[in-house]
Amino acid sequence: MEQSHMVGRRLRKIRMQNSLSLKDVEKSTKGHVKASILGAYERGERVISIPRLYELAEFFNVPVDYLITNGSGEAEETQRGASDKAGGIKIDLVSLNKLPEKDVSLLKNYISGIRKQREDFNVEVITIREDDLKMLAALYGTDTESVSTKLKKLNLVAS
Repeated sequence: MEQSHMVGRRLRKIRMQNSLSLKDVEKSTKGHVKASILGAYERGERVISIPRLYELAEFFNVPVDYLITNGSGEAEETQRGASDKAGGIKIDLVSLNKLPEKDVSLLKNYISGIRKQREDFNVEVITIREDDLKMLAALYGTDTESVSTKLKKLNLVAS
């Protein structure tokens, strides 16, 4: 796949994950990023400049390398969808980011790793799968039930 098409596909994916229309992005950037231009990037009709690439990565709060690395991610997306349907706990990322670092630094670091691995940069929620919960329990030196209870006590479980 041509680089500009891959970058465009990823821009569209992250925009859609954040439930933003092209016009929403234009409005949020106060017209700095025009809807028509972003649409052209997404369709691979226009080559994105390096400064604009960094600007959009910052706007969407994703690493630049996510937008430019080679790899389809199709198998990962299919796997992710199947695993999420099998169950898990939805973590409210907005609430997590409001908590004091000393209380949740381990959890934030772990979730950051999950987001990069899954290429999931939704800013509001992430589903912690059963295997993720087991790993968190091991990191905290406890069992999965205790981790679930801790997440609920911190008001991090989204509905």
